[in-house]
Amino acid sequence: MHYPFENKEWFEEHFPADFIVEYIGQTRGWFYTLHILATALFDKPAFSSCISHGIVLGSDGNKMSKSLRNYPDVAEVFDRDGADAMRWFLMASPILRGGNLVVTEQGIRDAVRQVMIPLWNTWYFFSLYANAENYEANVGRAESLGSTDPLDRYLLAKTRQFVEKVCRRRWTTTPSRTPARPPAPSSTC
Repeated sequence: MHYPFENKEWFEEHFPADFIVEYIGQTRGWFYTLHILATALFDKPAFSSCISHGIVLGSDGNKMSKSLRNYPDVAEVFDRDGADAMRWFLMASPILRGGNLVVTEQGIRDAVRQVMIPLWNTWYFFSLYANAENYEANVGRAESLGSTDPLDRYLLAKTRQFVEKVCRRRWTTTPSRTPARPPAPSSTC
């Protein structure tokens, strides 16, 4: 960045930061230091919002560390279980709600067994029979919404309610269940 000697315009347009993300231990040190410096230098806070997450722990219960090597080999996990299993394991973990996360191979395997395999099986079952019948999805097209069958109408209405609920909650809930900024009035889901 090299502010104020270079990139002065860019810095002044982007300061203060919208948010900062770090683990909970940084609130007393790094976050505090950033605010002190920003207040002293610019008379404003360093960032508008703060997201704190828990601590990532190794399988031995200690803070995950390269020097301790107390974590599963990432290459092995990706080769054996796939990157999606790791993504699900992390996204469904308590760390997104401010809790701590113990990373174990068994936890990642459980994500595969409980989520990835059923999801894959569902897709495989659908695609097998959809392809056998030369099924062509026409979701959202007029012909797919024009059915007069009561069960179709009911399912379409329930689906629409679900979509509206997801859109509303998308703008009112963050992973830690704290209010987020609402969209501009013209925004759509």
